[in-house]
Amino acid sequence: MIFKPRIFAFICFILSGVASVSYQLLWLRDAISRFGVITPVISVLLSIFMLGLAIGTYAAGQLTQHLSTRKALLYYALIELGISTLAINTPHLFDIGYNFLLGYASLESTQYLVVCSLIIATTLLPACILIGTTLPLMMKILEHYYQNQKNFGVLYFANLIGALIGCVFPLILIEVVGVHATLQITTLLNLSTCLIASIFLYATHRDATLTDLKSPTTAQTPDYIATKYKAFLFLTGFVAIGSELLWVKAFTPVTSSNVYAFAIVLGTYLCANIAGNSFYLRTASDLTRVKALLLMPFCALLIVFATVMWALSNFSFLMVASIIPLSFLFGYLTPHIIDKSCNGKPHLTAQAYTYNFAGCILGPLCTGYILFPLLGLKLSFIIHAAILVLAVLLLLSNVRKSNKLIFCTLFLMLSVSSLATVNYEDYARKNGVVYRDRIGYVAATGEGMKKQLTVNGIGMTSLTTITKNMVNLPAAYHTKTPNKILIICMGMGTTLRSATNWPFNSITMVELSSAVIKTFPYFHHNAQAVLDDKRVKIVIDDGRRFLTRNKEKYDIITLDPPPPMEASGSGLLYSTDFMALIAARLNEGGILANWIPNHGNTFLTQRILAAMMAHFKYIKIFKSIEGWGIHILASNNPIPSLTTQQYIDKLPARAKTDLMEYHRGVSLDSIAQNSLHEVNLKNFIPDLEKMPPPLSDDRLYNEFYLLHRIRTFLRPTSQ
Repeated sequence: MIFKPRIFAFICFILSGVASVSYQLLWLRDAISRFGVITPVISVLLSIFMLGLAIGTYAAGQLTQHLSTRKALLYYALIELGISTLAINTPHLFDIGYNFLLGYASLESTQYLVVCSLIIATTLLPACILIGTTLPLMMKILEHYYQNQKNFGVLYFANLIGALIGCVFPLILIEVVGVHATLQITTLLNLSTCLIASIFLYATHRDATLTDLKSPTTAQTPDYIATKYKAFLFLTGFVAIGSELLWVKAFTPVTSSNVYAFAIVLGTYLCANIAGNSFYLRTASDLTRVKALLLMPFCALLIVFATVMWALSNFSFLMVASIIPLSFLFGYLTPHIIDKSCNGKPHLTAQAYTYNFAGCILGPLCTGYILFPLLGLKLSFIIHAAILVLAVLLLLSNVRKSNKLIFCTLFLMLSVSSLATVNYEDYARKNGVVYRDRIGYVAATGEGMKKQLTVNGIGMTSLTTITKNMVNLPAAYHTKTPNKILIICMGMGTTLRSATNWPFNSITMVELSSAVIKTFPYFHHNAQAVLDDKRVKIVIDDGRRFLTRNKEKYDIITLDPPPPMEASGSGLLYSTDFMALIAARLNEGGILANWIPNHGNTFLTQRILAAMMAHFKYIKIFKSIEGWGIHILASNNPIPSLTTQQYIDKLPARAKTDLMEYHRGVSLDSIAQNSLHEVNLKNFIPDLEKMPPPLSDDRLYNEFYLLHRIRTFLRPTSQ
């Protein structure tokens, strides 16, 4: 034999672990670029992924009862080939679904979302089901060589290592070769696994025992899983994946909202899982298991206490570190309970893991759509901890009632104590107002000119003339009288408010978060009058998704993507693919007004400009009135040059008054002059014959930037 069966299984499951996590990210990027960066699309995709794993695991578990080891090996190799084939074709299937959807763009939003969900399910479910079948088949193979020897624990350990590598693998590759090339490379991992399984199959072709259908079990064991184990696995799956959603929201004030921040949180969770699983493989006594079970709810509460660290910048890393104890216990207990309850039988292991997957499906859905929007972070964390108390009590049903009472009393006391902690959401509520929706929690805080809007603890905007000029500049530079304007991203509503000062016939505002709309009155005294303006239409949707569905054309489209520029998903609002869509939605002479907050990042600004110039012939760039960030006007018709006086003359009387609102004692001439600080395009792209590659859906330079930052750090003078 070329290598031992466990080494074979270990290598295969590391490779498949890398591939599975990578597919999850890559498919998500592909889906949101077509169907919108909205919570339902993300939730549907993740739920479909887990549902496929559950179906595949259960079905293959039943099948293993009728398979010989040799057939299990053959099927495993063929399935890895099938995963690779389906995965590499997902972009084409998404394209077919997207083009089909364009024919039904007039559907009401809920109906449109249902069709999107069906397209995502049809595209991804077959591949996800195949991924789910690999565990029972490999369990069947290992059962032939190792009876009741923690087979699931070994595979779980290998899969966790693969998942950890998968947190980094696609992030690096996407930056180097793009999303689609990364998908193609990832499929090679499944092909490699197929090849390894084929070699193993050939190497064992002389072993006649591999054709035996009877499982080589050494002792008679029950052929069922006790209900308490099923319940425990379901509840821990519910909490584990549901908690990931809460962790990301709770830690955002200190980790930011980029893809690397999520990778750090997920990587921390997986590292602790690996450590817990490793501990299980070395020791798994009943006493240790009981101790781990009793600690689990209290480790969940520890995270609530750690969320106060957001205010202590030198210790903020402790917020992320607080998930380590609970993640360690998940890594220890999950394989322990499955191995103990299933005795190494593939079909029972598959059933047990299916219950865990069911919890993984419902956990984030219930947490994201019910617990968090209604109760907030703190109470959601406490409810998760209480669910773990229930899981422990179910598993330790034989423990004396007096001991259970002590356990529950101690938990209750700590839960009540945790209510006194102050996380960022609590702080914001004491200093302003907080609203929640599926996106997260939106806070409006401060007084006077120090008012601030934050989403999940990340500062979005403040009261500034910059946002007024997002309307004033394109409206003044338009060669005709603009009638229809579309504003994408609301912020404080300053841009919308300024738009009502112009004689537009139609003003459409598209905002992703309903909670952001609710903060509008906090920032502006006349917010209700603006909302009551018959010209104003508010749409809760992803801006890109709205333009895809809506065939209307506009004279002005103004775009203010949420900061930071590196935020996950924000690249889709800067990409050349989106610029093409905007160009198609502008009337003759129409103008796109784009805002780049960090023009000091020449590397990124060049690629955003290249994306715009791929679809617009004329570009004008203005440094903002505050000296940071740039306004970019783009059109396929010549954009005129205006003197300060000509600019002022084009402003309606109300727009002039509005422009001076935040500049007490400063003349209108001075404000207008500072608003028209034009910057030459060659300041950013010296040689227009050598255009840098544009930011695109495939090459998201603003979101995947780690290698570039490292190179820049090592060579500070290079761009």
